[in-house]
Amino acid sequence: MGWVAISCPDAGALAARGAAPAGSLLRASGPAELLGRGTLLAEIETADPAELTALIDMPVRHPVSGRLSLWLAPGGEMVLELVRGSKQRRCTLTVPVTERAERLRVIFSWDCSTGAARLVVERPERDAAPLAAALADPVALPMDGLSRAVLAPGPEVLDATVDFLALSDSIEPIGPMPGLAGGTCVDTPEGRRAIEDLRRGDLVLIPGEGAVPVLAAVRRSLPARGLFRPVQLFAPHHGLSRDVLVAAGQRVVTSGAEVEHLFRTNAVLVAARHMIPDGTAMMAESGPLVTLHQILLPDQQLLGICGAAMESLHVGRLRRSAALVEASLLAGYQRSRLPQQEGHALPVLRDYEARMLASHRAA
Repeated sequence: MGWVAISCPDAGALAARGAAPAGSLLRASGPAELLGRGTLLAEIETADPAELTALIDMPVRHPVSGRLSLWLAPGGEMVLELVRGSKQRRCTLTVPVTERAERLRVIFSWDCSTGAARLVVERPERDAAPLAAALADPVALPMDGLSRAVLAPGPEVLDATVDFLALSDSIEPIGPMPGLAGGTCVDTPEGRRAIEDLRRGDLVLIPGEGAVPVLAAVRRSLPARGLFRPVQLFAPHHGLSRDVLVAAGQRVVTSGAEVEHLFRTNAVLVAARHMIPDGTAMMAESGPLVTLHQILLPDQQLLGICGAAMESLHVGRLRRSAALVEASLLAGYQRSRLPQQEGHALPVLRDYEARMLASHRAA
C-alpha cells in the first residue's frame, strides 16, 4: 500500500512541448481495478491566471468512463471535479494567488468506504496553514487509467505549470514534511548521530544555544520530485565537513557579504534547490521514491548538521486544528504538547529573493 505511479520531473512542461514524458510505475493493476481509496498529489508553480485554466484533466475510459479535473480561475478559485459515468462530484476553495508565480502543493484524497474526500492546498514556501475543502460521497476511478495518465500525460492532461503528479492507493498525510536523507549526521551532546537513529527524548545540540530535547521524530517515503527531490550539498560550502543529501525544499542557513548587502541581516534560511546555481549543490540521482527524516524541537530551532545549520521541522500553528494534526505525520501525538511556532529562527527567503541572491553570487 502506498505510491502507485509517479510522473517524471517537469511533467507538465514536457507535455506542453509535445514530448513524451515517462514516469515510474510502482504497482501494476488490472484494467478493471477501481481505486476506491487513494491520494493524488501535485506540485504546481503558478500565478493568478488571466483565464480559467485546466491544471489537471485526467480522463479514464475503462471499465467505465470518468474524469478527474482540477481548474484554477482568475482570483484564485480552485475547482476539483470528479466524474464517473453519470455521477459528478465537485468541491471548490479559494487560494490566495498573485501576479508572482508561487509553488502550490495540491493533495486530493478520497475514501469511498467512508464517503469522505478532501482537497488540500499547501503553500510550502510560506507559513500559512493548509487550505482544505470537503467533497462528500466520492466515486472510485480505474487505477489503471489514472496510472497511465500520471505516467505519460499529454498536453491535454497537464498544464505546463504542473511539476509532477503522484498517485497513491492510501490516504497520504498532509502538512509539514521531513527534508533530511538517512545517514545525515546531527550534532548531539554525545557526538554526531544519524538522523534516523534519533527518538523522542533524545538531546540534540542547537548552535549557540546548547542541548534541547527531541519532541518527535518523523520519517516518510515520498516522491523524489519537486520540493522532495534530493539535492546534494557540497562540503566545505555552508560549513559542511562532508557532503549531505537533503530535500530540495529543506532550508539551510547561508550568510556572507551578498546576504548582508541584499537583506540587511547576517544570515538567512534558503531552500537547498536555490544553492544549485552557484555550484555549491546539485540535484542528486534518485529512484522514484526517497525516504526523508526530520525532528521536531520545542521551538523553531536550527540543527547542527555536519558543521552546517539547517531548519528543524516547522509546524507553525498546526496545533490549533485537531483535524490537521490527525491528518499529518504527527497524528496520535498529544496536541497540547505540540509547540506553536510563531516564526523562524532566521528570516526565510521567498523564491524570488533566493533567485536574486543566487544570481548575485553567480555574477
